[in-house]
Amino acid sequence: MRKSELKNRQLIDIDHLEALREMAFSYLNYAQASISGHRVASSVLAFKKDRTRSYRRLESRDRNTNMFRVFGGCNLEISVSTVLHAEAIALYKALSEGYTKIQAVGVTSDHEDQIKPLCGACRQLYMYMNPMTTIYVFDKDKKVKLKVKLIDTMNYPYMSKGKIT
Repeated sequence: MRKSELKNRQLIDIDHLEALREMAFSYLNYAQASISGHRVASSVLAFKKDRTRSYRRLESRDRNTNMFRVFGGCNLEISVSTVLHAEAIALYKALSEGYTKIQAVGVTSDHEDQIKPLCGACRQLYMYMNPMTTIYVFDKDKKVKLKVKLIDTMNYPYMSKGKIT
């Protein structure tokens, strides 16, 4: 890869990271966390090859003419039996609009200990789509606290307080 191509690629990556960050933090305002008390928000960067509908203001092209878009989601705790995870909602939104090539996920929370890159169920959903998805965990100050490939997340287990003994 030539130096100019590397520089362009880094700019694209920075733009994607900033889009993930801003989308996740904007969705944190919509989180409904009456059960857990922890608001969580997520964003997903996804691509699609075909341009089947025109959403020029929402879609952008990368240099390979792939369409990419960032989708957001937040946790919705409707009842004890109906808790929807932010990461799953963002993924479902992307898939339902034809964006099936998942590249990155951004996650944030208003909880002090936000360092986990998705729960096991959400990890499995993303594993079906792309095991090489990059996960970014943002702290309250919007800084990247953790960057990890989905395939490597076993080093960061998600432990619930509801352990069976």
